Amino acid sequence: MRRGLDSGIPTRIASRYSMAKRVATSGSSRNDKLHRIRVQEKGWTKQELAKHAGTSAQTVRKAERGDAVNEVMQGRIAKALGVNVEDLFGE
Repeated sequence: MRRGLDSGIPTRIASRYSMAKRVATSGSSRNDKLHRIRVQEKGWTKQELAKHAGTSAQTVRKAERGDAVNEVMQGRIAKALGVNVEDLFGE
């Protein structure tokens, strides 16, 4: 078995780890505005926002990470937070 990154970790696992680390630390696609409004203005957990928006906490997590969330869910999240969809999810 090949070892990667001079760490004794099998290459397959090491490459997955380094890729996950790059994605997690990139931050460029993260929706910081959504997170700020949810935490600072509303004081809600992801689960509380999900309940108010009629969606799942997983969908809220995806939206905060900047992952694809369909337009219906974007609208529900924005409405629950009392903001415009374009302001929250716009480019």
